[in-house]
Amino acid sequence: MNVSISLLLFVLIFSKLSTEDVISLPNEECDIRPMLINTDALNYKYYPLVVSLYRCSGVCKKEKPSFRKCVSAVSTDIQLHVFNELLERNETLALKNHTSCQCQCAYNSSACTKYQKWDAEKCKCVCDRSQQRKCDDGFVWNPNLCACECITECESKKYLNRSTCTCACKSRFYERCNRNEKLLQESDCSCYLPKSYSQKENCGMLPMKWIIVAIMICFFCLLVLFFDCLIYSRKSGCLRQTINYFQKNKTSLAEIKPINR
Repeated sequence: MNVSISLLLFVLIFSKLSTEDVISLPNEECDIRPMLINTDALNYKYYPLVVSLYRCSGVCKKEKPSFRKCVSAVSTDIQLHVFNELLERNETLALKNHTSCQCQCAYNSSACTKYQKWDAEKCKCVCDRSQQRKCDDGFVWNPNLCACECITECESKKYLNRSTCTCACKSRFYERCNRNEKLLQESDCSCYLPKSYSQKENCGMLPMKWIIVAIMICFFCLLVLFFDCLIYSRKSGCLRQTINYFQKNKTSLAEIKPINR
């Protein structure tokens, strides 16, 4: 009981302290404000390095900066005396100083498709109703995209082909069937062996890899026989030794006389 009360008091005290640290800040509207500007942001060769000039910043009412941005409406050119530390001489640098601001669309009509038109008040592309067309089977008209959109949903084994609005098996299922020398069943992405290649009809046929192995073995044997014949012509080699062996045995048998009883 005491532990529960202590824990409750701790939570209340901590929440009160946390609330006291929280503050509220106003939304900064589009206006000119002093900002720090680098005189040479690349090499920092001028002095002063950083100066304070007016720049337009902030938001346009409650609109997002991605739709409407704060830009300069009027600006003046100022000539700033700077010292070039690389050349060790005084120079004059031309900079812009904003004096008035305005809200401007972040994009223009170039961002619209052929089925959209530009709405300057909303600063975005809207669907041109005159361009709305009938969609093919499986597609519906999307007023936000101003185009026909596929609404078909595919199972986990398949992916959606948006151009045809059909579901197709993922590539890994094709690879699995190819490894097992089988075909892919498009309906459920399973592997199957065609009837014309079933084991019952082709029990006497060897897989292609074993045929290749057999051909390689035959080629190797012929190659060995060829070299042995070549060596035989020089009175050496396995073939020559085998023939000599049988000739010696034949001679030995001929010399053995039959025993008279």
